[in-house]
Amino acid sequence: MTFRRLTFSILMIVLTASTLLADDTSTLTLDSWLLGQPIRIPQAIIDPDTSFKPVKEALKNQPVNPFEFWPAAGEMINLTPGQSFSFVEGAGLSYVLPTSDGVSLAYAATYIKADRWAEAKVAVSAQAAFKLFVNGEEAVKMLAQVDSAKSESKTVILDQGLNRLLLVTAVDGGTLPANWDVAVTVTPETPKDVVYTATTSPLHGFDFQDYYRQESLQDLDMSPDGRLVAARRAFRSRKDDKTYNWLEVWDMKTKTKIWEYRHGKGLSGTEWSPDSKSMLMIVPGSKGSDLLLWDSQNFSMSELMHNLEDASAYKWSPDSKGLYYVKSYAFKKDEKIPYKVMWSLEDRWAGWRDDAEIH
Repeated sequence: MTFRRLTFSILMIVLTASTLLADDTSTLTLDSWLLGQPIRIPQAIIDPDTSFKPVKEALKNQPVNPFEFWPAAGEMINLTPGQSFSFVEGAGLSYVLPTSDGVSLAYAATYIKADRWAEAKVAVSAQAAFKLFVNGEEAVKMLAQVDSAKSESKTVILDQGLNRLLLVTAVDGGTLPANWDVAVTVTPETPKDVVYTATTSPLHGFDFQDYYRQESLQDLDMSPDGRLVAARRAFRSRKDDKTYNWLEVWDMKTKTKIWEYRHGKGLSGTEWSPDSKSMLMIVPGSKGSDLLLWDSQNFSMSELMHNLEDASAYKWSPDSKGLYYVKSYAFKKDEKIPYKVMWSLEDRWAGWRDDAEIH
């Protein structure tokens, strides 16, 4: 059997509990959703080399993991300590504009069951910036606010079985649009007689597409006191064949996820301090690596070092007040020292003659 790649976007259909049949000329409007209340998102610039556009960055680094997100009516979603919302069933996509400065995010979700694979032209119209995900994959997007409603569309393939639809939209309280409304439509293309069943419930039998979900666990790092575990998760996208990873921190006593972190360039590793109060995160920088420090007591994050090159083997001091690492220096040929005959040979493997120091 040959599997077709998914080029994801959001489909538009009349969302009722009934089964819908699309004819040659029908355009369906998706008007029943699980709606989340808008949440103000705190932002801070950690990398000084990065230009910053608040709404674009909020959507780029939105805190909900779309790869394994299966919301249900009444479910409480915790974004950060003190920042949470619950999903309620509603009609249409219209949010109340915020009255304070800063970026606010709002989520909406729904599910569509298709009786077969089908191509459809999906269109999303809005003034506010948005991203639309299908089955965890980024589909249609508009990362900047516009003066009047603008439509973005794409022809996508909808899988046989239950398809997850997640909309994320954002506004900046300092430069508000005229309204915070979003409209989504889908026009069947090939075939035109596909049957859709719409629902706001994630409950379903084991679907065909569940066989090839590709989330994986890359690494586990438990805090020395055994209370918290940091898990590096990964997902290989069928859209661009790239691997995306993120970090989750779980409380082993309550068996709940208490924090999640995503970085645009991925995550290289973690290292807990001996007192379990801090966790070092190594992420790619503009050059080399950036070292970030996460405080497990108040969930704050700060930058420890920026663009550290050729460093590895990070270790905390026993009192949790210092950090050691090994820094390598590229070998430089010196004709005045012995072994020049041996050192004039080509390297058998990269870096085998490099010097290293402990810092």
